Amino acid sequence: MLTRLSPTASKRLSAAAPVATGLLLSLAFPPFDYYALAVVALVPTALVLRDQPSIKGIFFTGFVGGALFHAAALNWMRSSYGAQGLSGPYVAAWFLSLLAGGIWFLVVVELCRHLLRHRRYPACFVLPVVWVSAEFARDQMLALLEHWGAPILCLGLTLAENAHLAQVADLGGVYALTGLVAAINGLWVDAIHGARMSKNGSFAGSRRVAGFTAALILAAWAYGGWRLHQNAAVGTGPVIWLAGEADLPPLLSPSRFRLPADVAKATLTSHATTAPGKATQTARADLIVWPELAYHHVVKLPAVSHGVGLAINDSAGRAAAGEANRGLSFLEQGAATIGASLLMGCQRIETVGNSTVRYNSLLLIDPHKGLRGVYDKVFLVPWTEFIPRTSRWLRLKSVRKFRGGNRAEVFHLRAVSRDDGFRFGCAICYDIAFAAHFRRMMRAGVDPPDFFIQCGSEGQDQTLCLARLSLRLARLRAIECRRAVVRNVTNGYSGVIDGNGRLIHAVTGRNIHRPELLDPLPLDRRTSLYALTGDWLPMLCCVLLGVGCLAMPGRHHFPAI
Repeated sequence: MLTRLSPTASKRLSAAAPVATGLLLSLAFPPFDYYALAVVALVPTALVLRDQPSIKGIFFTGFVGGALFHAAALNWMRSSYGAQGLSGPYVAAWFLSLLAGGIWFLVVVELCRHLLRHRRYPACFVLPVVWVSAEFARDQMLALLEHWGAPILCLGLTLAENAHLAQVADLGGVYALTGLVAAINGLWVDAIHGARMSKNGSFAGSRRVAGFTAALILAAWAYGGWRLHQNAAVGTGPVIWLAGEADLPPLLSPSRFRLPADVAKATLTSHATTAPGKATQTARADLIVWPELAYHHVVKLPAVSHGVGLAINDSAGRAAAGEANRGLSFLEQGAATIGASLLMGCQRIETVGNSTVRYNSLLLIDPHKGLRGVYDKVFLVPWTEFIPRTSRWLRLKSVRKFRGGNRAEVFHLRAVSRDDGFRFGCAICYDIAFAAHFRRMMRAGVDPPDFFIQCGSEGQDQTLCLARLSLRLARLRAIECRRAVVRNVTNGYSGVIDGNGRLIHAVTGRNIHRPELLDPLPLDRRTSLYALTGDWLPMLCCVLLGVGCLAMPGRHHFPAI
């Protein structure tokens, strides 16, 4: 590919290619959000890999390219809580992440080089197989070692805003979108190679593969159009209000607990907009949702909860819970006064032997039966809610240590506005990044949930980069499960996302200052291949990668440039 250049210029251009890829990937993610660049970001590196006899020529710049991408995409960690320069509380964690990202990128580059140069496979096959396998291996390794992963930087997230192509996520999750983006990059690489080799016709095999890739992209677009035009809604869900922390001021004493008068009035009747000349209709609220850790009391529950998905159905259990903590009793009184169920984010503690365990929890309070369930956050935020074992030497002092739950819970909501009931699954903040958590909720019980609710708090990010990534992840979770997602996120994007990943109701502003009545929640009963089968695509890519690396070199259908 670089034979027309002098050896020195060719060497310099090859060394600069990984840095160019890292820069393009950085621009495709927040805060820049030029997501269209993702479909060409891998091209510079892939074009020069066939000419590299070893990784030595691009070892340093390959590491720099990967570190540059992770440094820019995770810059919100460095600037958490408005920190300037390197004075933030998570600078050490950010630096560690970009080092790990540089090493990960080097491994990806070496695998691509081996398959492109030594195995002579087309780039439109190599790039998606390697990139999907590498992302999957990274997430699984971190989940195995540290009980967390890094699924917020998947290449497929750049397609989350594309309504048509994003629908492919219900077939293979975010990895299907990653493979699609990588295949488009490979298509460009093979097209450039083919243009240079077309004189002797020796690139016919690669042109056929490129044609197949182009057909696959068109099929993905057509599939997305078909999904978007389906009449998916089978009815409307419960009447839901979103409330912010401003609607629950700091409580100096539990005995003074009460909801502000405007909140109580707003939640009793919702004034829906009707056509001119028609009477205003009213509807009782079914559920009021607060964000993560909105309740200003630590809630204590009896040891019988075991810290997982509590569902207290008997009066003795409710009485024991009420005696354990008066704050819970006041929440129950508030729900009874309003006449609607409450979903409240709080900090829950539980005594186990001589130690006290803390959970980041959501409480479901029924207006008639009191506490109906507790969900404990499963996936904690590293360096914020817990310190990973491999980085305890950082000695961060700003960590609020929580214990993660171990169960995906689906709750039953009794509607008071009509004689009906609904099932919904819960997620708190970082849970939204893990598709497996939502798949477990889809399989919990006889029937899958009717919708999901995510409560979060993204106040540490003043740049909104984390908020944008979280919104994209929520879109993908909605598409993967074909269920609506209700979001109430402090300093983030709140509203309703339908089963096609479209934000159909967006709350104005980064925080909810007054109670917000949501548009009618669309109920989507469709099924998806991904919700049923899970991560079949990355597993298949891992198998193909292993076979491709171990197979004996055969006839060179795709000669070097």
